[in-house]
Order: sequence, then structure tokens, then C-alpha cells
Amino acid sequence: MATTDLPHNPAALGAAAAGQPAAAAEAHWQRLLGYAQADPHKASLLAELVDVALQQGRAAEALAWAQRECALPDAPEPAKTAAHYRQAVALLFNGQAQASAAALRALLAQGLEGVGPRRSLAQACSHLHD
Repeated sequence: MATTDLPHNPAALGAAAAGQPAAAAEAHWQRLLGYAQADPHKASLLAELVDVALQQGRAAEALAWAQRECALPDAPEPAKTAAHYRQAVALLFNGQAQASAAALRALLAQGLEGVGPRRSLAQACSHLHD
């Protein structure tokens, strides 16, 4: 089941309707953590955890989930490349610009299968200084 197909948490929906988006975001985060405990090797779930953590300003948690995603042994190459890209972004958000730039350069050297336009990522890398 894709995380976008997950059942909605009625309490979170009620909090959002009552003008409490932080409560809804926290409920969504907790729900994702619960699913991760049940299926810790599901790449799409780990990817969503990284994305949601970054959106919620949880840089350290995003990096930890990205590292777990990168460590999955059986991920197909496009998914593995995307995981390494998410890890580079999480490094940047976690205040580790040099490590992020190095990770992005390594991805560029590999050709970036399935991540996005090589030129735009190369341009993004050029703004990060070692």
C-alpha cells in the first residue's frame, strides 16, 4: 500500500479543520512512524518519511531516514539513486553543505539515473563550496 493510500487519521483531520495544522502534521508524522515500525524496509515509506521530515523542519530525522533508505540492499537503481539524492538534500538541510556537495558530485559522476535533469543539478552543485 502506497503511503498516499494510507487511511486518514480522523483526529488529525479534525485538528486541521479546526485550524490546527501543526497537530495534523504531527499526527501524520506519527502515523508514518508507526508504518515504518511495521515495515522498516519499504523504500517508498522511507522516502516519504524523508520528504515529510524535511517539510516539517526535522532535518536530523530526515537525514537518519535517508541513511536508512540508502542502506536498503535490494533497492533498484533508480530508487537507490533517488535515495542518495534525498540524503544529499537532507545533509544540506542538516547544515552539512560540504558533505551535501560531495554527495551531489558523486551522483553527477554516476549519471543520475532517474533523479532529474543533470544540468540543473550540476548548476545547484556549483553554488555549494567545499
